[in-house]
Amino acid sequence: MSAAGRLTVIVLAGLAGTLLIALATPRFVSGLLIASESGVIGSLSDGGIPSAQDLERAENAYQTALLWFPEGTSAAHLGAIRYAEARVAGFQTDDGRRLLDLSIATNRWAVEMNPVQPFAWTQMVEATLHLHGITADIDPLFNAAIATAPYSPKLVWQRAQLALSLWPFLGPQTRDLAMTQFRAAGRADVADLARLAHARTAGAIVRPALEADPEIRERFDRYYLLRRPF
Repeated sequence: MSAAGRLTVIVLAGLAGTLLIALATPRFVSGLLIASESGVIGSLSDGGIPSAQDLERAENAYQTALLWFPEGTSAAHLGAIRYAEARVAGFQTDDGRRLLDLSIATNRWAVEMNPVQPFAWTQMVEATLHLHGITADIDPLFNAAIATAPYSPKLVWQRAQLALSLWPFLGPQTRDLAMTQFRAAGRADVADLARLAHARTAGAIVRPALEADPEIRERFDRYYLLRRPF
């Protein structure tokens, strides 16, 4: 290869390296901005509610990070932070309702970037119920909440409770998906499932989901139908 050719290769390699660095920098900066907020996100994932100060700090970090590099998981985390802030403020307060609206919008943005976000879909259902009550989009929202991760252990009980609350408003396909939540809950703790069904007078809804597992169904019957002490 001639000297001119080698120079061309070197220049092109340098340009390619510069381009890669430029493309990687926004993701890198975004990651740095939110790295210290893993504790807040972990607490929310486990059902905890961090302090208002921690939530505000995390919200600011994620807002800035998303300006650098918009992506679905970070947006879903920001939606969860705003939902938690709404809970701290009180869902029915003016500030709480504003934050619920922001949480819904942020989670919707998250699933537009990455549809496989079961926590974001589930939280949109919860936030919509608190802000608007039953609306026409509850069924498709809840359908997506289950379909994106039907066997997520951290979401099974939340979605089982939602399914019983929303049952009259769910279409056949979403009811079929809800049955997977009842089955998973029964395998995890049939006594707790019976307790939940008994509290909602929903034995007739839950029991058919257990038909494929006679042992669990019989235990459910003992707890629910025979009213065995819990």
